[in-house]
Amino acid sequence: MAVTRDFLKELGIEGDNLEKIMTEVGKSHTDSAELQKKVDDLSSQNETLTAQVKERDSKIDELGKAEGLSQKYKDQLSDLQSQIKSKDEEFAGKLANVKKSNAIELALRDAGAKDTKILSPLLDQDVIKLDEKGEVTGLKEQLEKIQESHDYLFKSDDGQGKKTQVKAIVTGNPASGENGGNQNPEQAIISKIASRLGK
Repeated sequence: MAVTRDFLKELGIEGDNLEKIMTEVGKSHTDSAELQKKVDDLSSQNETLTAQVKERDSKIDELGKAEGLSQKYKDQLSDLQSQIKSKDEEFAGKLANVKKSNAIELALRDAGAKDTKILSPLLDQDVIKLDEKGEVTGLKEQLEKIQESHDYLFKSDDGQGKKTQVKAIVTGNPASGENGGNQNPEQAIISKIASRLGK
């Protein structure tokens, strides 16, 4: 479901809060779009290289079938074919790793990770697989455990879609005051200053 201005207005969110939410949605959409562009670029490169490999292989097969080739050339051709096959397997492995890492990064962003580079080393990469549909398996369980033990690595909300913010107030130690800490923090500070000034 897409988050739109109309949807947020129906929920009663307006003004600055609406603009802040739309800005954040725009940022995550931009991040996702950039990752998708990388995946699309790699897929395009893969298609081009696959076509080149097929053309090369057909030419090599034609050369191998040509009559009158000496055994030396046939051996060289066989070596060349085995080298090409190993390079093709290496390239396919690298491409699969890139697709997997991009899919993991997208899944981490969707889970609300503050920094995917910090979370990635905490994941067991051997358990995570990319299925035929391009969906990540084996990640959800790991993320749930990490969210329980390291919740500070994820964006949180207060149940209304608003991010919670840490509110830090420097108040000294009001509980050690003469009134047993019943004063508000500002009054505690004022009392402490007044007692030091002799009033």
